[in-house]
Amino acid sequence: MAYTARMLGREAYGFVNFGTAVTAYAAILVGPGLLIWGARAVAQDRERAGEYLLTINVTQLTLAFAAYLILFCIASLYLNPNERKIALVAGLGVFPIAASVEWVAQGLEKFRWAGAAQITASLAALLGTLLFVKSPNDAYKMLLVTAGSQLLAVLFLFALLRRKVDLSRARFSLNGAVQMLRPAFPLGFSAAMITVLHYANHLFLQFYRDAAALGIFGASFRVMEMLTTVPGLISTVFLPRLARTFKADPVQGRIEMGWFVSLVMSLVCLPVAILLVEAPELVRLIFGAQFAASANLLRVMSFAVLFNFAAVVYITGLLALTRDKAYFWSILAGLLVSVGGGFVAVPLFGVWGATVTVAVIDFATWLATLPTFYHVIGCLFLGQWVRPLLSGFALTAWLLLSMRMGLSFWVRVPVGIMAYGALIMPGSSGLLQGRPDPATTS
Repeated sequence: MAYTARMLGREAYGFVNFGTAVTAYAAILVGPGLLIWGARAVAQDRERAGEYLLTINVTQLTLAFAAYLILFCIASLYLNPNERKIALVAGLGVFPIAASVEWVAQGLEKFRWAGAAQITASLAALLGTLLFVKSPNDAYKMLLVTAGSQLLAVLFLFALLRRKVDLSRARFSLNGAVQMLRPAFPLGFSAAMITVLHYANHLFLQFYRDAAALGIFGASFRVMEMLTTVPGLISTVFLPRLARTFKADPVQGRIEMGWFVSLVMSLVCLPVAILLVEAPELVRLIFGAQFAASANLLRVMSFAVLFNFAAVVYITGLLALTRDKAYFWSILAGLLVSVGGGFVAVPLFGVWGATVTVAVIDFATWLATLPTFYHVIGCLFLGQWVRPLLSGFALTAWLLLSMRMGLSFWVRVPVGIMAYGALIMPGSSGLLQGRPDPATTS
């Protein structure tokens, strides 16, 4: 991310962000909820993992070809030459998305395998970026490197899964695909809405402003996006476990849900405090002086990080309890904020309108989960927020004070992180040792 931004500059980096949004939108047709449904189905019936893998991936690859054809038509008709080239190259990313087998590893709880595949993809992307991205003219190469590294991760993970998944007796069935699509469609529609709300402001900025404005916005957005992968990764561990536990023992499921909330909220308040105070220095270190305008945007987006973590946690609980409609309505709330802000705030306020919209999206999504979450579980676990929030406030105060004292960034941040860990650990010790917090069982 840092190297790419520095090599490409603001405008070309904006085009890369535009291409990323195009890939995500093209992948909407590829993701009709089958991956979420498939992970849950494999967790409940591992003997049929091979059947699920074949049917789901053949279906998704077929949809990927259709999605790319639609993208080609739209790009040819409506985009200028530069945008068209970026869009068509970026659109190739739908194929590794369609071929993904990470959901199988999630259902089988082979998280180390999935992690190894992601590490492989990251190393391949890093090497490809260093080799091929040298100037602003290489923006499209960056998108090719990303797609190629993702495909490598798919192949690597598939090779590992062959040891656990029997494909010898699996057969593709059109009727089977239809039977899977029916229950998966609500999940897929919700996933499509997530994509729209997540990247809508990229497209609004590109069309209402320009690629340079999108580059400034995209720098802060990428930091936020990188941080918000954390709750998703943790939920891959907790979702199948919570699904089984709630089904077998609802009381124990509620206890484990409390652990999940406590863990994620403890993790999020640390980066939020650092972003609020240290955003200018972080932007300078990562992106360079040409992206200095991104610093204050990043401060605003720290609130998006906080409520994104919270929304993912509560949505995971709803999915574990198969409350898919509640998931749909919570995502719809975020979608309305995103599209409404894009049409109103971005034309009026540019990057600031997009940034404030992003900050409100996850807050609205989280709020929308609360009624159903409380109804089915009987507790919102807000007590699990208290220690992390207080520790975050203490870290913020320390960073501000040490900055006024003239302490170096490389002193105040490590000391603050260690102090935060010391404040958090007493509340986390029970979780680490498998003991429930009284707040989760009250």
